[in-house]
This record gives sequence, C-alpha cells and structure tokens, in this order.
Amino acid sequence: VAHSYYARAASGLAAFARLADDDRSTLAARQAFEWVLAQQDSDGWFARADFTPGGMPTTHTIGYVLEGLLAGAELLDEQRYRIAAAQAAGASLVGGSPRRHGGA
Repeated sequence: VAHSYYARAASGLAAFARLADDDRSTLAARQAFEWVLAQQDSDGWFARADFTPGGMPTTHTIGYVLEGLLAGAELLDEQRYRIAAAQAAGASLVGGSPRRHGGA
C-alpha cells in the first residue's frame, strides 16, 4: 500500500542522488514527490497518510510527509514541495479534520 508519508524516504533518495550526482535517482525521487503532491487536497491535507487503510493520519505520519517535502524542496530545488508542506501545516493549524483522508 502506498503512503504519502513515504515522502520522507524519497528525501533520502534525493540526498543520495545529489551526493552521487545520479540522474536516475533524481528522477525517481521527483516521481515519488510528484505522487505525494497528487495526494494533496485543496484544503492541504494528504490522502494516504495513515498507517492502515481507512485509518486516521497521526501527527507522526503527517510529520513525515512535511519533513520529506521540505527536505525534497531543498535537495531538488523545487519550491512546489515547500508550498505543499506549508499548505498542509496551515490546514492543521486551522483545525481541519483529516478523517476523510484516511485510507485509499
């Protein structure tokens, strides 16, 4: 099952790609981040940020999404990742409910 919190793993791949100057790894990291961005709703929440299908995201998994996106933004010089993370952080500050975003 794919999860949006895999953004954190994608940031590790992006770090490797940068250190190794490896285009294939850079492309793979970008593809992973693009998938994560596709999970974001207009209100900022990310679908598939839960541990189990149909479950609720936790601060742990939401943090992994944000951490991964912010690292990816820095490593890949991609501002869209930073903007997506900021939008998600804003959604959590205004008390939006992630319940409808659990699971597939």
